[in-house]
Amino acid sequence: MVRHLAKWDAPAFPWSTVARKVLIALSPTSQAFRPCQEAAVNLALSGFSLFLQLPTGAGKTVCFQLPSLLQQRDLNKVTLVVSPLRSLLTDQKQRLTRLGLAHRAVFLSPGTVPTLDEPLSNDVALLYATPELLLQNSKAARLLTDLAAADRLARVVLDEAHCVLEWGNSFRPTYLEFARHCRHRLPHLPVTFVTATASPEIVSSTANLFGLDLAPLPDPHIPSSQANASTLVVLQHMLDRTNLRLQVLPKTKAVLAHMASLLKRGEPAIVYVLSQKDAESVATGLMAFGLQAQPYHAGMSNPARKRAQQLWMSGKVSIICATVAFGMGIDRADVRHVIHHSLPMSLSSYMQQIGRAGSVLHLPTARWKVMPPCRTGWAAGNMHAILHKRRSRPCGVRNERRGRIPRRVGVTRHAGCRGNGNVHGLPPTHPSLAFWQQHGDLGRWRVLPELQLRRAHAKRRR
Repeated sequence: MVRHLAKWDAPAFPWSTVARKVLIALSPTSQAFRPCQEAAVNLALSGFSLFLQLPTGAGKTVCFQLPSLLQQRDLNKVTLVVSPLRSLLTDQKQRLTRLGLAHRAVFLSPGTVPTLDEPLSNDVALLYATPELLLQNSKAARLLTDLAAADRLARVVLDEAHCVLEWGNSFRPTYLEFARHCRHRLPHLPVTFVTATASPEIVSSTANLFGLDLAPLPDPHIPSSQANASTLVVLQHMLDRTNLRLQVLPKTKAVLAHMASLLKRGEPAIVYVLSQKDAESVATGLMAFGLQAQPYHAGMSNPARKRAQQLWMSGKVSIICATVAFGMGIDRADVRHVIHHSLPMSLSSYMQQIGRAGSVLHLPTARWKVMPPCRTGWAAGNMHAILHKRRSRPCGVRNERRGRIPRRVGVTRHAGCRGNGNVHGLPPTHPSLAFWQQHGDLGRWRVLPELQLRRAHAKRRR
């Protein structure tokens, strides 16, 4: 597979010369493709369905925007990009505007759906929308049907594809409905899934949901490996982020004061919390220490969320206190701190969120600071919330194992847990032992007596 990857990740295709010119238009600071970008472009233009897993900052957007521009130019076809959040659509629109390519994309909203009397311009290569709009807005649904009937759809792209299962099985059922729509009404259309984190179970479940057949990376020079839209090829690139540091700190009653001391320099930071209430209280608490902070969560109005994001993106506010959705697709490479005030729901969510720190590789001091209750325990409210949300998920989303993440990330080296246990279990520290006994072996973490914990930490310091 590695041998075949080198063949795909090379300028050996009829469109390669033009593709490199378009790359400069989409990413003016890039003189060459980053790892796996060219392979993703070549696989897409060859007609394969593609599951693309690249780390934050690796240039995933180029991997579907570049093929869309070439297919619009050569075939007058449009690529449909399905995004989970309106804020992501806004970010993409602003980015294309800065590049002078705003006329090449249409961002659908209830008030901006083209009608039959207003056909899409031939310059349009990208059509952005949320799954709800495509399925629940009659004009958008009709537009999609008309484009398919006229053979003007080149591909469907699922941006932040981990949301299909993680959100579709909980509070965004339209994701699952959209998958069925693609499977039954657009069966001959290739699909690209783009994300920074996905377990093998999620990849397999997503393929089944869309009716796609997982296949190994083919040899592009063998005629029998000709593309089929129903063939899903997985392209992954794991990046060893040596410029980042993971740190685990006790979560005490003075957690806000501790966080304030870490963030006192005013460097860009994201603080992740579990609930909307925590987003408000943590932001208020940090402001009480003289720091510039803003909350960001789904309970705020759209204008309020947009204002908070703009304040943070422009640097007028250094800290954003947000629930899990914030950060996806955010085009900001100078984030210096990612702090988890509450433990994320899964390892994939954790990896997704901490990857937003220091995405420019030359940042030497980017740090990840995680503050779960490794020795001091969780508040009962957080425990109940996490247990409730985790138990409402399908097993395929839960059963990711730590061994599938490269051990050099450092997640498995905590003195109080087993190196081969599931990361989805909560550490059974003494204050939470009652929950462990009540709910059973959720994650197969090993209980270490306090004395043994102290000895383990002392040994690591030597």
